[in-house]
Amino acid sequence: MHSIRLLVLLLFVFRASSTPLGFTEQAYEDQQRIIPDVTTEELEYWGRYAGAAYDDFEDWETCASCQITKDLGLTKLNTTWSTALPAFSRGFIGINHRRRQIIVSFRGTTHVMNVLADAHVEQAQWPPVKNESYVHLGFLMAYMSARQTVQTAVQALILDMPGYSLTFVGHSLGAAQAVLALVDYCQQAECNNVGLVTFGAPRIGNRVFAQYVNLLLRGNMLWRVVHDSDIVPHLPQSLLLFPSQYVHSDREIWVKDNDRSITVCEPSSEDHAEEDALCSASKHAWQWSIRDHMVYPGIRLVFI
Repeated sequence: MHSIRLLVLLLFVFRASSTPLGFTEQAYEDQQRIIPDVTTEELEYWGRYAGAAYDDFEDWETCASCQITKDLGLTKLNTTWSTALPAFSRGFIGINHRRRQIIVSFRGTTHVMNVLADAHVEQAQWPPVKNESYVHLGFLMAYMSARQTVQTAVQALILDMPGYSLTFVGHSLGAAQAVLALVDYCQQAECNNVGLVTFGAPRIGNRVFAQYVNLLLRGNMLWRVVHDSDIVPHLPQSLLLFPSQYVHSDREIWVKDNDRSITVCEPSSEDHAEEDALCSASKHAWQWSIRDHMVYPGIRLVFI
């Protein structure tokens, strides 16, 4: 049933439109990774980078949603990619010199091939260094189609720009690919001064994988943003006989509709692999919403 729900959700095709929200500038002069406070402004900042991946552009100046704020408008485009086989992946790598940041943004589900990728609920062993770690095969196929382009560009930028932080962002399927890309990067380089900000991310792998992500990003920015009753973070669901088949990694940032509050959720287990029962996990299946998946801080998607 969970795979049918996810397939129905992803048969909706959407695109991004700009969200004119304010941004409060902050100083980012320290070369060490400083984890900012979780504020609406900060979530909107990262959300705009995730949302920009939906725009069809070849250079930053022609990306309409990229010009919403001065901070994003000054971003320099470094690399783009778009793949069709073996699975769909699209995104860009940008450089924000004012904040001394390298941003890797993966596009979410906007194409029928993405639906096919998301429909694969079977798992594959990954990464190779963790024998008992398994991830969603469809998500892995999507990321692997862009892997060489992404990792080659990132490695070159890290060498050229010492002291710059590296952050992976994405919404929906793009969020899943962002997680995989970060884990992959940490197999090849020191996993410090890095960050991960996802919006509406599905569950990606099993408990061992979730624990591994938490371990890699200990001391770094790890934000898994969930909008109120968004259906996607509840999927895929683990099978009854395999309760740890699909588990989220840390740390949930729950943005609620009723009072517009932001809750930094606390894991319910010592290994940080159990969701906070007082956050989005408190929503029953009949409350899950497709529309909540379409709206996040800095992101607003519409059907086409």
